[in-house]
Amino acid sequence: MRRLALLLAFAFATTSCTNEIDQSTRPENIIGTYTLVTYGGTLPATIPTDSAGTAQVVAGELVVSSDRRWTQSYTISLTRNAGAQTFMTFAEGSWALIREQGYMSFYDLTNKYQFTGTAAGGQITLLTTGGREVVFRR
Repeated sequence: MRRLALLLAFAFATTSCTNEIDQSTRPENIIGTYTLVTYGGTLPATIPTDSAGTAQVVAGELVVSSDRRWTQSYTISLTRNAGAQTFMTFAEGSWALIREQGYMSFYDLTNKYQFTGTAAGGQITLLTTGGREVVFRR
């Protein structure tokens, strides 16, 4: 009985000494291709546009590479008086990870800005500079 108690105490002590959310926050488990699930809570999501009409994010993809690079694309539908057109936007940059908490920092080389996110359980949630939460899943 004492051995069992010691074993349980040891197991509890070694597992409670980590801040790691789960093994899915390890860099090798974050690498991969993710599909956009929501942009600001919905999909499609209306976004601001410089031109007359309405712009909506209708799809997207985030690729996180082992060389600490990422690429991201969104499919945008722009509706104007003359009709609708669809186009894609692209961004790329570098990423860093604080594994234990699953926090990620992204730097956009194209647009020269930084944003943050979290990664765990096959999902990456980003917080855009405009304050929208963007969710990608495998």
